Amino acid sequence: MAVERQRRNKVRERDREGGRRSRVGIKPTTFIYLQTENNLHRQPERNRLLVGAPREKAEPDVPANRTGGVYSCPISTDQSDCRRMKLIHPDVNLSEDLIEDMWLGVTVASQGRPGGRVLACGHRFVKLYGPLKIRQMIGQCYLRGNDLQYDEADMNWQNPDQPCSHLGDVRAEVMCNMGISASITQTDVIVGSPGSYEWQGNVHVSWMNPDDIFHTQRSSFPNMKRRSIYIGYSVIQARRLLSEDDVTIVTGAPKDSREDARGSVLLAVKQKDQLIVQQTLRGEQTGSYFGNVVTTTDLNNDGWNDLLVGAPFYFHRQQEAGGAVYVYMNSGGRFDSGPSVVLRGPARSAFGMSVSAAGDLNQDGFQDFAVGAPFHETGSVMIWTGSSEGVSTEPSQVIRGSSVSPRFRTFGFSLSAGLDVDGNQYPDLLVGSLDDTVALLRTRPVVHLNKTLRVSPDVVDSNSCDFCIQVEVCFSYIFSTGEKKDRDNITVHFTVAADITSLKSRLRFHDNRQSVYSGYLSMPTRRCKSLRVGLLTPLREKVEPLVFSLNVSLYQNLPKKRNVIQDLKRLPVLSHTPRPIRTQIHIQKACGSDNCCHSNLQMTAQFTDENQNPFSRQKGSQVLHYNSSINRLFLEVNVSNTPSLGRPAEDAHNAILNISIPPSLIYSGVRTKGNASAAECSVDHTVLLCELGNPFKSNQKVNRHVPSLLSVNTAVCTTVCTAVCTAVCTTVCTAVCTAVCTTVCTAVCTTVCTAVCTAVCTTVCTAVCTAVCTAVCTAVCTTVCTAVCTAVCTTVCTAVCTTVCTAVCTAVCTTVCTAVCTTVCTAVCTAVCTTVCTAVCTAVCTTVCTAVCTTVCTAVCTTVCSAVCLYCSLFCCLSILLSVLLSVYTAVCSAVCLYCRTHLCLFQVQLLIIFQPSDISLDTRQILSLLQLSTLSEQSHLSPVSVSMMVEYSLQTSLTLTSSPGPASFSGHVTGESAMRKTEDVGSLLLFTFQVHIDGKPLGHLGNLEVEFKWPRVVSNGKWLLYLTDIQIHGASEPRCNPPGNIINTLRLVLSKEETKRGRRSLDEEEADAEEELEEQSENTVLHLQGQKKKSYTLDCVHGAECVTFVCPLINMSDSATLTIKARLWNSTLLEDYSDAKSVLVRGRATLKLQTNKPTINMETHSTEIEVHIYPDSGQQVVSSAPLWIIVVSVMAGVLLLGLISLLLWKCGFFVRRAAALHQGRILGKHKLQPYTDSDGFLIQDRPPSSRNRKSPKHWLTSWTESH
Repeated sequence: MAVERQRRNKVRERDREGGRRSRVGIKPTTFIYLQTENNLHRQPERNRLLVGAPREKAEPDVPANRTGGVYSCPISTDQSDCRRMKLIHPDVNLSEDLIEDMWLGVTVASQGRPGGRVLACGHRFVKLYGPLKIRQMIGQCYLRGNDLQYDEADMNWQNPDQPCSHLGDVRAEVMCNMGISASITQTDVIVGSPGSYEWQGNVHVSWMNPDDIFHTQRSSFPNMKRRSIYIGYSVIQARRLLSEDDVTIVTGAPKDSREDARGSVLLAVKQKDQLIVQQTLRGEQTGSYFGNVVTTTDLNNDGWNDLLVGAPFYFHRQQEAGGAVYVYMNSGGRFDSGPSVVLRGPARSAFGMSVSAAGDLNQDGFQDFAVGAPFHETGSVMIWTGSSEGVSTEPSQVIRGSSVSPRFRTFGFSLSAGLDVDGNQYPDLLVGSLDDTVALLRTRPVVHLNKTLRVSPDVVDSNSCDFCIQVEVCFSYIFSTGEKKDRDNITVHFTVAADITSLKSRLRFHDNRQSVYSGYLSMPTRRCKSLRVGLLTPLREKVEPLVFSLNVSLYQNLPKKRNVIQDLKRLPVLSHTPRPIRTQIHIQKACGSDNCCHSNLQMTAQFTDENQNPFSRQKGSQVLHYNSSINRLFLEVNVSNTPSLGRPAEDAHNAILNISIPPSLIYSGVRTKGNASAAECSVDHTVLLCELGNPFKSNQKVNRHVPSLLSVNTAVCTTVCTAVCTAVCTTVCTAVCTAVCTTVCTAVCTTVCTAVCTAVCTTVCTAVCTAVCTAVCTAVCTTVCTAVCTAVCTTVCTAVCTTVCTAVCTAVCTTVCTAVCTTVCTAVCTAVCTTVCTAVCTAVCTTVCTAVCTTVCTAVCTTVCSAVCLYCSLFCCLSILLSVLLSVYTAVCSAVCLYCRTHLCLFQVQLLIIFQPSDISLDTRQILSLLQLSTLSEQSHLSPVSVSMMVEYSLQTSLTLTSSPGPASFSGHVTGESAMRKTEDVGSLLLFTFQVHIDGKPLGHLGNLEVEFKWPRVVSNGKWLLYLTDIQIHGASEPRCNPPGNIINTLRLVLSKEETKRGRRSLDEEEADAEEELEEQSENTVLHLQGQKKKSYTLDCVHGAECVTFVCPLINMSDSATLTIKARLWNSTLLEDYSDAKSVLVRGRATLKLQTNKPTINMETHSTEIEVHIYPDSGQQVVSSAPLWIIVVSVMAGVLLLGLISLLLWKCGFFVRRAAALHQGRILGKHKLQPYTDSDGFLIQDRPPSSRNRKSPKHWLTSWTESH
């Protein structure tokens, strides 16, 4: 909708002192309180505005202070020409009627037709009842004629009986508040009374018979005993709601129901004196005042009125909505229980306080409506237009009070619409407020503007175009009402933009040398404008069409003088927001008759190393074994534009290759060979853009494998292909023809006759036999021979390779010869073929076909079959030869031309994208690059190509034995394990220092390195060899290595001072300490006998020693770490087991390993040997053990010598002692004890004879007595 903010009326009424005293709350004199307080009233000669002011002061002759009032305002620009209606009689009986604060003007209504009546109500009118003057607020309504004066002739209308009476039950109608809402039609007066029946509410409908002034009828709701729901708060009567003919009363009950007060709307029909509810529509939210206002209009033009219900106090905090209007679309006389559309207003705006059917504002055939939101900013009125699809959720126009007048603070509190007050066939809108101000918004005429844009020619030759393009714009218009007379000039402002799709326009207009042209056209009917446009040179971009756009708007010079009413016909608006129209033309290019280039760009890519060798693939993906020594990577890209699989390959204009740079790589450059200008690349942040050519020609490649040999055009390529094909085909045809003829002739005349006849005779034999038989026989024989010869040849050729060839050939030849010779040759063929044809055909077919047919065909078909076979062989040879030559020629030429196009006539260049690794870390799992080809030519299958490479990180590490103990020695005495207390007791100190280094970033949380030792701890017999005392680590989080299994200082010996020191000591200090300790040990050595022959021993984990395996993890190691191992050489083991050693070499092993759960991180293991060279102490002579046999002989000799000496001494009585006995033994038993002393040589005396026969005690049981 478009409106002209032409009229602002302000009514100022002063009291007797001349000051303004009227207030509603803090508001000054108000014109509006509810939804119908201002109204458009139509008089026969003119229209007027009716404005209610319910808080206005009383008229001077009325005995009250404040009564409210109604004003009538003409359509003018004068803001002081409103006149107050005389409604309250000055002689009012104040003892019965209380008119103070009656709020007259709270409702204003009109019949809306010329000569129609008006209605004004004050719902707070009070009747004083009884001697106690009880106040009964029944309300009061006034009806007046078209001249706004009281007319006694119309007293049945203007002085009706009031429907509410102050007499009667207080729970009935004595507090009805009649007139808070009202409506008037040609026959009915409808008033709402929300106070009836203890605020249940009621609606009173008074019907006046237009033909009989005394015939009236009243209808109302009965007492439904539903207290405090406010039926009648809003009311309207309309047809085509629930019935096509009958009227329907629609009223709001904003506090229904009592449980949740969501409000409701009742649809009722009149049945005699009652209103019967047919349908009830429930509100959505408690306290939203659903039903505050109701109105009806046909929104979708289906012939049924739709219903709109306002709920101004609805709110939704999350959606920031305040107020709602519910739209119920009528479905053939029935409404759904839920709304079709819910319109929600801005937060705290009281959207839906007023709703009015506005008529067809834009004259599109659909009714429109307006909604007031008085507390949105300074107040707003929002316009919705109807359509065949219903109502949109967004308004088509929003009118803000601040744009109409700065006086407005509650613009849109009430609305009245639907009447054309200025006679321009468009309904207007009257807007009220609580700000002493109303505004009449007149609707401006709506025009439908037709516009056309034509550009010629359709195809432009860029080589010969000097402002050769003609652009023509044309405009015409009509009013939306269809009016064609009295059309004034309207002025349009148009803008033509050329080449709008290009970043930089390729066109310029002749008139202003710019790519955009603007102008004005005034017209009463139709007007056109022609423009010339030229191409800018040089022109690089040819594939994109040249697109022209036309935008248009109405140009209006608003009049400055506003003291008179303006004629809105001079100020039209467009029916809808104009949309630009576009058209396009093309630039001539070598892309076919449709001017669309269909390219066939294809691309492959892979990663290569510095030598341009592709990286290996695993499971379909390339794999990079990365280490810090890799400095460059290459991305090889191959792009071609060649035909394939029926797809043409026309020029690809503006061909661009877009390459995403992986985050772990840095773009270093691009390498091209051949024609370096074939690809130009530039970096844009993380994207590499390469221009492959404009255009990228058909049959063109960007490839690294084939060097640039030729740069030729189509003519050269054609010449080369022709020459090559001629030479090749000549040579090939000669060789092929010779081979084919030899093979074919041999095959036809020998063993392959069956295959030849099967393949060839089907198509050739008809012509051959026809020619032969025509010469030999007759024209009749031609037709017969075609079928017969086909059967004969098929039968003969099939039967050649079978065992029944003789019988078949005989039957066939007999049949052929009989038929041919009988018909054509008559008696000659009949007599001859019976006896000769068998022999002749047998002989001929035996020679030509197979050896099987020789005997039969010779006797039957010698003459006939010879000729037949001769011609058949000739034609078979020629046919096969021609067929083969044609196939060979086609294949060879195609292959040669394809080779020429592929290898000789292509523009070829090598394109390698060079990257440098920048952020390839241990966490890097993949290197991914996306390549996307783009072109302005037509190609729908250009999908991005993903090039990925899995990364396997190879750690560069080293393990070095930086310090070894050097030669060690053993000497001294053998000391048992239990006698050792300190590590110095074990033997010489051995010191090993290992250095671990990482070239690159540390592992961190991804894993750690560890050193695995195979340590020669003991010799094969279990004796100690190298006794570990301490392992220190520098450069890791753990300062010492303590492997499980009690490997370090197993015997818990006291460590020496060198072994207890922490930290890393220098190699010189360690060696000095070791030498000092060796010197101390050498002072305690003793002199032994030296052996005769010495050996060299090697002790390792396989031979001579038993190794223990343990691991020292280097947790949180930085780039290097140092391991220091301190051990002791077990001196006693060497003295015992290797005393004859000239040297002893002890070997172990240390291995550096990687521990990680990342499969992409790997490392080559590093190992180093641990060697200790041990020598006997050179300053002392160490005992050398004698051979075993010497020891055995020596022992036996010693024993024998000892025995001889003992025997000799015994014989000499050396063992008999003569000294007094120190001990005396007694023999226990019953016999007499005999003394025995040690002088007897511990020999037991013989028992006496008397006691020999008695059982004596054991001889080893003795009793010792000690003599003093």
